[in-house]
Amino acid sequence: MTEIDREFLKRLIETFKIEAAEHISEISKGILALENGTDDKKKDAVVETVFRELHSLKGAARTVNLNDMGTICQAMEDIFSALKSGDATLSEREFDVLNETVDTLRTLLESMGTGETPASGKTYLSELIVKIHGISEPTGRIPSGTETEKKISEKKTEKSRHKMPARKKSGENKVSAPEKIADAESGTAEGVSSALSTSSGSAAAASKTVRVSTEKLERLMIQAEEMLLIKLRTKQHAFFTGDSLSLVEQWKKERHKIYSDVRKLEHFLQNKDRHPLQYREEKLLGFLEWSREQMNEIEARLKTLARAATEDYRSFSGMIDDLLDNSKKIIMLPFSILLDICPKVVRDLSHTSGKDAVIEITGEGIETDKRILDELKDPMIHLLRNAIDHGLERKEERIKTGKPAGGKISVTVSQLGGGKIKLCVSDDGRGIDRSRVAAAAVKKGIISQEAAGRLTEKESLQLVFQSGVSTSELITDLSGRGIGLPIVQEKVESLGGRVSISTQPGKGTIFEIMLPVTRTTSRVILIKSAARTFAVHTASVDRVVRVKEDQIRSVGKRAIIPVDGVNIPYRRIEEILGLQRSEQTEVSNGLTPVLIVASSNTKLALGIDEILLEQEALIKHLGPQLRRVRNIAGAIILGTGEIVPILNAGDLVKSAVLASAQGAVQRSISQMKKQRPKSVLVVEDSITTRTLMKNILEASGYRVTTTVDGIAAYTLVKSGEEFDIVVSDIDMPRMNGFDLTRKIRSTPNTEDLPVVLVTGLESREDWERGIDAGANAYIVKRSFDQSNLLEVIRRLI
Repeated sequence: MTEIDREFLKRLIETFKIEAAEHISEISKGILALENGTDDKKKDAVVETVFRELHSLKGAARTVNLNDMGTICQAMEDIFSALKSGDATLSEREFDVLNETVDTLRTLLESMGTGETPASGKTYLSELIVKIHGISEPTGRIPSGTETEKKISEKKTEKSRHKMPARKKSGENKVSAPEKIADAESGTAEGVSSALSTSSGSAAAASKTVRVSTEKLERLMIQAEEMLLIKLRTKQHAFFTGDSLSLVEQWKKERHKIYSDVRKLEHFLQNKDRHPLQYREEKLLGFLEWSREQMNEIEARLKTLARAATEDYRSFSGMIDDLLDNSKKIIMLPFSILLDICPKVVRDLSHTSGKDAVIEITGEGIETDKRILDELKDPMIHLLRNAIDHGLERKEERIKTGKPAGGKISVTVSQLGGGKIKLCVSDDGRGIDRSRVAAAAVKKGIISQEAAGRLTEKESLQLVFQSGVSTSELITDLSGRGIGLPIVQEKVESLGGRVSISTQPGKGTIFEIMLPVTRTTSRVILIKSAARTFAVHTASVDRVVRVKEDQIRSVGKRAIIPVDGVNIPYRRIEEILGLQRSEQTEVSNGLTPVLIVASSNTKLALGIDEILLEQEALIKHLGPQLRRVRNIAGAIILGTGEIVPILNAGDLVKSAVLASAQGAVQRSISQMKKQRPKSVLVVEDSITTRTLMKNILEASGYRVTTTVDGIAAYTLVKSGEEFDIVVSDIDMPRMNGFDLTRKIRSTPNTEDLPVVLVTGLESREDWERGIDAGANAYIVKRSFDQSNLLEVIRRLI
């Protein structure tokens, strides 16, 4: 294959990836719409749409020789062909198969071109296709001899031809699409040129649009944003020129004060007899006159330069602003790019957790920076997972409380002024129990019991964003580790936004995320403290106030200031950053400047030395070596070339509000180091698994005891031997893990002993049996890794 052929093939595959992603997205949305139920008119339209999307995807996949995807699409096409003719219906189990198939199509697409085989492998694909055929061809589903059956038979024949394309005989001129790409891959230039001619018709139809890789667009955007530095520098040059001109003006004023004295001296020397000293005085007067003329010339030139610098700044400013605006529009995409995955995520999570849930999305047409959408994917999934697993009640509980059997999750996007966007994720579930959150934080050692008692409702609610805090009674693959919401907050704040939370017991919870429309350029406030310059995102600043020293009061061990009748915690910024405060700090009119910064639902008053100005800034991230620096979110470059760090408002609030708990945490850590090694009882009948777990735990510093079944384990526990946690399999001889857990829970002195079930049983029914038995964590061996087990154990003990 020539270099030109390879380059064409590469472009063809990239084009296919984009097209295939769009087809798969539409197929997924159609299947979800059918599963959620729709009227007959809409149902027929949805079935037709999915059928066409599958047909198009099948053809495109075979064009690039992706036979596995083509075969799957053919099998699914058979199902929707039967649905179109009314010869088939779909059950809940069959919808599960279709959704699993969509996930597989996505996996195949993501693995394409990487040189890696999907984790599922060929065996799984074969089994999946058998399951799909089981939907389209069950007994009695499609009557024998019907027209539909003939169509399906014809399609299977066509599929066989595609799977084993006949080689072109000598003298033949026609080549099938799969052969074209196969020839291209084997090095035949004819195959590539033929495929190119085949696609020319579709290219002509799309002559008004062009597909450009996001990588190229992002590079273009970054280069355009770098132009902001030129704008800031030209502004600085204009300022310096104007400042120099003001110095000349000041010189002229000072000279004017002595001008009359100089004229008198000149007059005196003209009317006096010549004297040797007179020559010196005349030279001095001559120099003064010459310097006056020179300064006039300098003033004239500076005025010209100042006008030119100002005009250049205005011109550059306008052009750069237009360039930035147009560049931003290129990568502005609707929120639907992010939110289209939500119905599928909610559907899968609700099935896994055994709950009924629907999702309602509004405002998905509002556009924002693609880079922000990319970064929001994980936080969005965490919020949906949190809503389903922690927020929504089970069907029986909802009915008892007078709620609809199915829970509702709402996602709303709205455009705000000042270049901001608000994203709200809410549920109509049980709400958040603040006392349980505080208790979980105390148990984790994040705050002391005394500090927890002093927290306001807002401050206690804020603890859900602390790593490790979870009110879930059971740790599973889905939730319970207390890391989801901290990830949400960290990611949102890294984008220059903030997240807040509100809840009502029995009515639900709302997460509100405020974000900038674009990621890189932002407005910042420049401040000065400890003889250093810092920047703070304008979006993080609630307001700026000036307070008298006597307004700063002490309550307990912390300082506060009253703002609009509300007491806000007060800290000097130097104290938080560990800097030495300047010895001489000028206070204007006896007032200290204070920034009120906000993170989530918590506000903090930051005492500073001086507020310099507010300006637009190009934000630079610190790079992979400094990916996470406490209290610092990035840096900006001023027009002078000075690099100024941007303060992370979220970190500042955490450092200040929870500072009183740090001593308790440090003491707790010191005490833990002095304690004996934690003891783990491993209950497992497989000698291989038992040995593996023992080695993992002992390598992590735990003291491990092993037994082979539930009776042996319960005998040890009941005998009074001290264990800090039990890690048990479920399927074991004599006594299984469920029964062992129930025994432990019903025995005095061991009812609070943590139990982790590690098992190959992954059905929802088994998971619920684990909850009912009283297990603290349920880990499926299929997704088992040692870090997962160690994390769960650390959290529980």
